[in-house]
Amino acid sequence: MATKHPTRTALVADLADWKVGVIGGLGGGLVFGILLSMLMPDIIGGAIPGLYGFSSGVAGWTIHMAHSAVLGVVFAGFARAVC
Repeated sequence: MATKHPTRTALVADLADWKVGVIGGLGGGLVFGILLSMLMPDIIGGAIPGLYGFSSGVAGWTIHMAHSAVLGVVFAGFARAVC
């Protein structure tokens, strides 16, 4: 008796839209954060954490990734509403 394994497409279809938005937002945020760290390190290390009263690069990365996750969910909601 063979067990039925879900395909990759079925797994993605089972995820809620907001989870896909978080994953996409974090992926995009990671790539953009790396670019910011390489090209404009003062932004991720000083400006972003400074908006919230922090001063470390770790706080900058944490805040940047949190923003990315939230904006990913917003984009997923917008895409779902339009499509």
